[in-house]
Amino acid sequence: MRTLKVLILGASLMGSALVIANDYPTAMRVEYVLQCMAANGNKPEILYKCSCSIDEIARQVSVDTYVEGNTVLQLMNVGGEKGGLFRDPEEGRRKAGLLKKAQALANKKCFFQ
Repeated sequence: MRTLKVLILGASLMGSALVIANDYPTAMRVEYVLQCMAANGNKPEILYKCSCSIDEIARQVSVDTYVEGNTVLQLMNVGGEKGGLFRDPEEGRRKAGLLKKAQALANKKCFFQ
């Protein structure tokens, strides 16, 4: 009986970990995959690599870190004073760095680089 309780507890903890890893909205995942495919050739095998990539990123960073980091990365290239609003804050740079690290690890795993 004790073994059964331990198994049930373990399964419930694993289930909650899966929920945490999959808290990215479907539309966000699809958008990432479509952009990734466009950047990498729109071939069928790229679909699987890009899907793998967003799954790996989701395992490494929270959806909030992804959104904030992605926003900062996109807006860091804006020139002048307006761009400084995104380039200068330490927290934004930190989240962008976390996202870039997660993307690099995902690319290494999923694109076999």
